[in-house]
Amino acid sequence: MRTVLIRLLSHRPSWRWTRAHTPLRQAHSSSRRARVAPIARPSRNAPAPTVYVDTGLRIALVGRPNVGKSTLFNQLASAVRGRGTDGVSNPAPLVFVRSVVHALPGVTRDPREASAAISDLRFTVTDTAGLEDAVSEALERKAEPRADGEVTLVAATAMTDTPVYRNLYRKMEAGTAAEVRDADVVFFMFDAAHGLTQVDRAIALWLRKEASEKDIVVVANKCDVAGAENNAIEAYELGFGDPVVLSAEHKLGLADLYTEINRVYMNRGKQGNAAPAQLVDAEGTERTENDELRESFDDELVLGYGQKVGEEPLRQLIVSIIGRPNVGKSTLLNRLVGEEKSIAGPVAGITRDSVLCEWKLPENISRPDDVPVWLVDTAGIRARVKVETENLERSSVRSSLRALRHSHVVLIVLDSTNPLAHQDMKLIDVAITEGRAVVIVVNKMDKLHVDNMDSWRESLRYAIDSKVHALQGVEVVEISAKDWSDGDAQMRRLFWAVQKSRERWEKRVPTSALNRFVANFNERLSVGGRIDGEKRNRIGVTKFISQKKIRPPMFRLDGSSAVSMNYLRSLTNAIRKEFGFEGVPIRVKRPSRRKRK
Repeated sequence: MRTVLIRLLSHRPSWRWTRAHTPLRQAHSSSRRARVAPIARPSRNAPAPTVYVDTGLRIALVGRPNVGKSTLFNQLASAVRGRGTDGVSNPAPLVFVRSVVHALPGVTRDPREASAAISDLRFTVTDTAGLEDAVSEALERKAEPRADGEVTLVAATAMTDTPVYRNLYRKMEAGTAAEVRDADVVFFMFDAAHGLTQVDRAIALWLRKEASEKDIVVVANKCDVAGAENNAIEAYELGFGDPVVLSAEHKLGLADLYTEINRVYMNRGKQGNAAPAQLVDAEGTERTENDELRESFDDELVLGYGQKVGEEPLRQLIVSIIGRPNVGKSTLLNRLVGEEKSIAGPVAGITRDSVLCEWKLPENISRPDDVPVWLVDTAGIRARVKVETENLERSSVRSSLRALRHSHVVLIVLDSTNPLAHQDMKLIDVAITEGRAVVIVVNKMDKLHVDNMDSWRESLRYAIDSKVHALQGVEVVEISAKDWSDGDAQMRRLFWAVQKSRERWEKRVPTSALNRFVANFNERLSVGGRIDGEKRNRIGVTKFISQKKIRPPMFRLDGSSAVSMNYLRSLTNAIRKEFGFEGVPIRVKRPSRRKRK
């Protein structure tokens, strides 16, 4: 009996109900489709607003380590970064405004600033380092700092007897305090998944003293966890009003954050403390100078190698500082800017994020144009075998390489005591592959003690030209970022080296001049003709050459047959010397070997 039931239940009939067997159902469904309009499902990549209101507000994200400040910073900055002129969101990746996010507390060290937006409200947001009251206590009494029975990384490191780390975390706290003083609104964030801690309450008391005249908004982050909304109720005891419940990782609760920003903006407008609203449309009408700078900066960042770049002049110049760890990149950035934008120290690996700031030259240094120059300080890049797979350093290296790919000029910083190390050659090779203009900066000249400086310079120049054939004649600048006694002279030399590399990178050669040069080049090599009774060489030659693009310069050959690599290499070096492309990687494409049909 059991076997029979199983066979009956598993039996499938040979006939099936089709539309031909159900005319009434088919007619009913067709009439229903005709009457009922289709439901419009919301798209994940919704179009961006065409009109924006620049509130002019400066918002600082403050809180203890590992509460989601960098994650919220990336979400707010991604709403602006990559938007095109048609008002549609462009899925271009973030470049310089992306903070490194890691589960390890205390990752962010340098404050980071970016233009951000929620819907049609635009403002400036700043990511700061995590605050912790136990750090100051550990610095004074060297006791074991605890926060609700747990020892965090920041407090445990500050407890060390090494003066370097003490100075590091003092600078982190000083940078956060400076951003709070300059901000209009402070977003005090805490982890709602664990509730308020003693550190959060101590930071709230600190904000009452330091930011008494600021608008403070409590943000309860990580509310996607079960029971987090109940913990968010604890924020009422701080006395800052209703908390904003959100999840920065999943973009939940941004509508409530928009309401708070709009409320603060309207209140400041009624009190006369806010600037008049500027309507910024997609076509660029009624646009302030800062908005034009931000939009042009967004357009330049999404241009990578291989993407067609127009012939119009650059609206701004992006210069990235690349090098091995502890070669003086952060110190050089602070010297050029004139203030401490990036935390520097004698220990390697202090910088983790790419720090972006504008290079404002003194009045005594002349400029060829009014193009603004942006400097990008990056984390030190070690050899790949020394970087662990799941380590925080890997994320920092990715950020540095991303900055190199999206910059115009790359400053390769070398240590004068050990120039042109193996890792330095690897970084120079990456810059050549990406087609960036390169300037070699030899730092720490105050530590170099040689008898004959002229001989040392000649040997360095010979090593660069012999090891890097694509950068023969590259600009080399000798500086000492620590000893900045003649800072104006060093800054002038570095600035004009950057300008020379940029001019070569953007140079265009007329086609007639190129073809005259190629004709003479073929005669000098005795290729393609009979000279002095010699037989015709079988090596293919080019009969026509033209420059297809700039940034970097790219040339294309057109001939009856494909040329050899030896001929192509010789022609590339000759073009570099003849037309002044020293220190700039150039591309010369040869014709295909496929036969024409």
